[in-house]
Amino acid sequence: MNIDFKGHDSKIAGRDFEENTIHIEQYEESKIVNILPNIEQKDVRLLVSAQRKKLNELIKAVAENCGEEKFIIWQKVHAESGVNNINEITINQYHPIIDYLEGLLDDFKEEKDKKALIHFLLKNTDDNKELRDDLMVYCQFKFAMKSLFSELNCSQLRQALGWLYEKIHEEKNPSYIKNLFDLLGKYLKEFAVVFLVGFFIGMIIYSFFDN
Repeated sequence: MNIDFKGHDSKIAGRDFEENTIHIEQYEESKIVNILPNIEQKDVRLLVSAQRKKLNELIKAVAENCGEEKFIIWQKVHAESGVNNINEITINQYHPIIDYLEGLLDDFKEEKDKKALIHFLLKNTDDNKELRDDLMVYCQFKFAMKSLFSELNCSQLRQALGWLYEKIHEEKNPSYIKNLFDLLGKYLKEFAVVFLVGFFIGMIIYSFFDN
């Protein structure tokens, strides 16, 4: 099926269609729509000396905290960023690598703090099985812990340690009211007899003066 344009129509057609391309001669700027996505330009420049120094300092800090050699940490960085050595790292890759190393450092510090907190929990309940059992029950109900303190994070372990110190303080320094109730429970009969005797004496004295 062929469509022919003649006269004025053919001029429009010839003006609007050239080699399968649409040309718009008149337009309003407010109606232009950019259909191409904004593509972020990657900075492929290599690192400057200050950035290389910062990376080396972070690598050293991570290695010292985790007890590994620096070249092991460098291998992790190379694998994470897809390079073979520091000379291939670009400025565009610099900040993601910094975030990665700082994340490793935070993880190692968190693990170190966890071990210290667990040590305090175990040490303070080592000679008191009942207190250790109470601590386990507290953690199971409070944090849904199954059986090991290592399941908890640092924040939860600190809460457990606070609960434990409070419990130890209560056992060493029981409150006055608790002492009073303990005493009443231990000598309940004696207190009942003293109370009744005092009550009857009071009734007798009251009756005497009332008459």
